[in-house]
Amino acid sequence: MISPLRYTWFKPVAAIAILMLSFFAGFGLRPILAPEDPHAQLRQSGYRFVSPLLDCSVNHQSAFFAHPTVELFKDIVQRVVNEHLADGSAQAISVYFRDLKSGYWFGTGESERFSPASLMKVPLMMAILKRAEDDPLLLKKKLMHERGGDGSQQQYFKPSETLREGSMYTVDDLLYRMVAYSDNDASLMLADHFGMSIVDEALAQLEISVDTSSQKNDISLRDYSAFFRILFNASYLNNDMSEKALAYLARSTFENGIRAGLPRGIFVASKFGEYSWNPYHLHEVGIVYYPEHPYLLGIATTGGAPESLSHVIEEISKAVFRELDRQHQMAYSTKGRG
Repeated sequence: MISPLRYTWFKPVAAIAILMLSFFAGFGLRPILAPEDPHAQLRQSGYRFVSPLLDCSVNHQSAFFAHPTVELFKDIVQRVVNEHLADGSAQAISVYFRDLKSGYWFGTGESERFSPASLMKVPLMMAILKRAEDDPLLLKKKLMHERGGDGSQQQYFKPSETLREGSMYTVDDLLYRMVAYSDNDASLMLADHFGMSIVDEALAQLEISVDTSSQKNDISLRDYSAFFRILFNASYLNNDMSEKALAYLARSTFENGIRAGLPRGIFVASKFGEYSWNPYHLHEVGIVYYPEHPYLLGIATTGGAPESLSHVIEEISKAVFRELDRQHQMAYSTKGRG
């Protein structure tokens, strides 16, 4: 993870109305966040991981009110959360779910703030890919790994591969390793080379306010999920770069959380983060590509053993998938990926 003493985090406070006005006024900004309510959507096809949003509109005033299916869904997830809190598997659990096509969402504790740890690597990746849109050679640039330390020492779920000291790596390879392996050395190399000001520039384009002088390093699941929605909608990076970012995330080697609760054959683009100081924190946020109904799922857990918290994330992921599958009657097996 990137040390919370070196880098700060931020709370997205995007003003959707301002972004929409800017877009139509000709400032060149596409809508960043999809509406929070059910809406009719026109999306561009032809991509594996992104679904570029071309147009959207609310169908009817009744769409703004609670949907009974969503309420049932929330109750099912809340029961799983309560069971794991009661048996001591975790001290705190937050969940955020959003159907990326219909716009229906629910959460439990989704506004509670948590330490994102390695989830911070996603906006750094987005900022670098944004720079690469104007400089196609940037991703081919080579950097040397000169650090003598091991950035994975404080990680329980360690990278499956690590950088070799004295070896050269392209920016593209470092981005992949930073996200897919959650390689701390790769993220530190990129942050040192580009500077964290590159993230500030990206956030300014998104009209998100950040207190970069603060040492406080926390965010809510609902706020953090905006980054995955932005990637899915291809509303900040262009279509190809958004696709590349989600392809990195889809190759994550972390199999202990959301993926463990899904049947084989279901693609997931996700990032996990762990905070190893007492109490231990483990979180995962990602997009699950359920056929015709991809959904965003974020789960933040605190206070338990690493394997216990990863099991909590697995069980919530399984409950979400089963209920969605029941609603759409696809009859996938959720016996696990082993």
